[in-house]
Amino acid sequence: MQRKSPSLQTVVALCLLAMGAVALALVLFSAGIYRSVSHENRAAALKDIVSNEVRNRRQAMTAGQRIFALDLARNPAFRGAWRNGRGDGLDAVMRSALADAPADAALTGVRVLDAALDPAAEAGARSRGCPAPDEAEASPLASDRMAQRACIRAGVPVQSLLIPLPGIEPGGFVEVVSDPVAALARIGRDAGIALRIERPGGDRLYQTDDWQRLADGSDTVSTRYLTPAGANEPVFAIRAATGVGLLNEQLAATRDFVLLAAGSILALAILIALVSLRRLMQPLRWLQQAAENVSQERGVDDFVPVTAAGPPEIATPIRSFNAMVERVRGLVTELEGEVGQRRDAEVAANRARELAEAHARAASQAREFSQATLEAVVDAVIATDTEGRIEYINPVATQLTGVAEADAVGRPIDEVVALYDRGGQKRESHLVDRCVHERRTTGARRIGRLAGAADADDGEMRYVDYALVPMRDRGGAVVGAVLIFHDVTEAQRMTERLRWQATHDSLTGLINRYEFENRLHQVLQSARDDAGAGVLCYLDLDQFKLVNDTCGHVAGDELLRQLSFMLGDRLAGRGTLARLGGDEFGLLLHPCGIPAARAIAEDLREAIQQFRFVWTEHIFTIGVSIGVVSIDAESPSTDILLSAADTACYMAKDQGRNRVQVYEADDAALQARHAEMHWVTEINRALEEDRLILYCQDIVDAVTPEPVRHFEILLRMADGDGTIRQPGSFLPAAERYNLAPAIDEWVVRHALAWIASNDVPDDALYSINLSGRSLASDGFLDTVLGEMDRYAVSPRNLCFEVTETAAISNLASARAFMEALRARGCRFSLDDFGSGLSSFNYLQNLPVDFLKIDGAFVRDIHSNPVHQSIVRSMNDVGHALGMYTIAEFVENDAVIEVLRGIGVDFLQGYGYARPRPLEAVRMPAGVRATGD
Repeated sequence: MQRKSPSLQTVVALCLLAMGAVALALVLFSAGIYRSVSHENRAAALKDIVSNEVRNRRQAMTAGQRIFALDLARNPAFRGAWRNGRGDGLDAVMRSALADAPADAALTGVRVLDAALDPAAEAGARSRGCPAPDEAEASPLASDRMAQRACIRAGVPVQSLLIPLPGIEPGGFVEVVSDPVAALARIGRDAGIALRIERPGGDRLYQTDDWQRLADGSDTVSTRYLTPAGANEPVFAIRAATGVGLLNEQLAATRDFVLLAAGSILALAILIALVSLRRLMQPLRWLQQAAENVSQERGVDDFVPVTAAGPPEIATPIRSFNAMVERVRGLVTELEGEVGQRRDAEVAANRARELAEAHARAASQAREFSQATLEAVVDAVIATDTEGRIEYINPVATQLTGVAEADAVGRPIDEVVALYDRGGQKRESHLVDRCVHERRTTGARRIGRLAGAADADDGEMRYVDYALVPMRDRGGAVVGAVLIFHDVTEAQRMTERLRWQATHDSLTGLINRYEFENRLHQVLQSARDDAGAGVLCYLDLDQFKLVNDTCGHVAGDELLRQLSFMLGDRLAGRGTLARLGGDEFGLLLHPCGIPAARAIAEDLREAIQQFRFVWTEHIFTIGVSIGVVSIDAESPSTDILLSAADTACYMAKDQGRNRVQVYEADDAALQARHAEMHWVTEINRALEEDRLILYCQDIVDAVTPEPVRHFEILLRMADGDGTIRQPGSFLPAAERYNLAPAIDEWVVRHALAWIASNDVPDDALYSINLSGRSLASDGFLDTVLGEMDRYAVSPRNLCFEVTETAAISNLASARAFMEALRARGCRFSLDDFGSGLSSFNYLQNLPVDFLKIDGAFVRDIHSNPVHQSIVRSMNDVGHALGMYTIAEFVENDAVIEVLRGIGVDFLQGYGYARPRPLEAVRMPAGVRATGD
């Protein structure tokens, strides 16, 4: 028994139910995932808050200690009491200052120590800091530097700052003591979170009142953060917690609403689908009934057409069925009439068959043999008499010409074979006449075009390789001609396709750079032959990289195709458009002058500017920069023309993009661009030929300038003739054309190789300049680390210099780069400080050891009070942030004297030493370098 299939309504309902169940399950699963992710995000955000607050509190505490110590040291009452040796006066001043100390510093006490570090006076609940500094820590004190220490004192964490008393006799020190736990405890009160500070082992140092309630709650997220202050400092574990009960309630309410809405929508969809499907299926039921009536031998005579109702998908098959039945009814009538005619035709066919068989038996056996041979060959063969009438045609020829053998024999060959020249324009006629009567030998094979029925599939004539030779009898007399040909269409099409691919861009269909340069050469030659001048336009799309980066290269390719079609339509045959590569196009106008070419270029620029590219949900607006150069008899070559057009195009980009720039040979800006482009080639050649040279310049201590242990590595380039080029002549071009990373890699590699091979002391320091492009370049950090490992250079010998502008413009990349190398032990110097954005706020976000003050403020500091004030403020800020300061362009004794008075740490310039080759550096032994 045949199993009954379910109805279409049942299948649709079950499918909708299954899809609804899957959707509800996905909603539940997504809700659980979203809850987990929300909690993780809340915990991560909490940890970021704690991390930022810990860093800010510690910085605030350290800054408060410094400010307190410096204010106390500057206090006239304190200074007087110290000189006079009045201990009671010192105590009073310190207690008063301690009472007014900022809360962020969390001060617990202050002591005054004499030059031997023995206590002279103290104030506060806990005035004693860490034990007396060891030899390593005392070294900065000997050089009038501050020393900051942290330790556990009597089971209590303390942080102390020991600072010398500047300019007071007798000499001494101020020790400021703070409670880091009290400073960190303010995080919980200010941030409104539950907080617990403990030792890593779990010993509690502090916790907020609501800590226990939130820490044990179920609707709570918490995090743990370790805050090591540095080497040999106490480590605190800071735990924070916050409630997420409201978040959980919102997530549950959202989940319930989505489930209810999805269920309601599903039920409504099933109901609407079933009702609509039942109404749509009614005409198909009528069609089913009509088909059953026809199939049950009721015939088609009584057929009643079915009403065609409903949408086209249902009405069209019904109308087709009605037409089919009517057609069958007509065919039945015609078939009955043809049956009688077939009987008469069979009698006539039998008689014709008997005559044909008798004729075939009478044919010559030799003719049968030659015909069989000709039919077996793969070439088409046609034999004619001397008048050009066909006597024989083999099957291959009938297939190619589309004329059956019975129809071809006896007809002139020109009526059966339509041969044309290779271009398909001129027909070859009177073939046999030229071969037989005019005695023209055409036995050499030629390529032509053949029109015939075989081309009906593609509508094009076929290529054939053909030859026509005379046919002679035994006596040598010409008795006819033989045409032999075979189909070579595929080979010819392949040749044409290869020729097209060699001269066209496969993506846009435009001619490629190779063909464009050929046509440019032809236009240049025409201009030299006084056949009219022309114009070359170089088009470079603006913002094309944004499309590739946002939507991928598939979208970029589609954009190029659409733009190519649009530009071709816009030009309407007025010029030759080509794709030169990437997003660059070339336009050749001939004959044409600059005014007309500029108008055409402006028209194309406006068309591209108004063009909107739509890809999925994105809509892009792009522009184009166009360089225009004239082609005349004075133009030297195609390469120079292309270079000039490219230069003008880049000038258009420099002047704001989306504009047209006409090349003028005497334009100073274009000449400068030409010079920069020349430097690009020269830089690449110098890198290949290893013609870069490392120089260095001394950086000396402002107090004790000898011996020198700190150097800045500089760069020079040697020309082919040995001339040494300064970096200012070629580095701007390197920055513009993104060659700076390659130069920096060369400098790092050769500098590290020199350091490794010269056995430099452990305390020598070499500063290497880096470009901002290198900081943002992918893989440059890995290159530097790899070279350090390769040459086994100590990180304490390395200091990397970045300019203030480069660091701030790539702040995130610069900070990540610095932190990675500082973790290895390298140091950093911020170069040209004050020349760029000059924001002191950025200094707190950059892990910098040296602050190099821009030489523009240093050169005339001895005669410019404004510059003297600026340098003083930079020096104070650098010292407040724990940085050493370096003054550049120090050129005479007057400048040196002012800088020493201000307190700048290091000096660099012609006043001490000029740059010299790195190979000339000789390091003295036995003296430690400053700046550690």
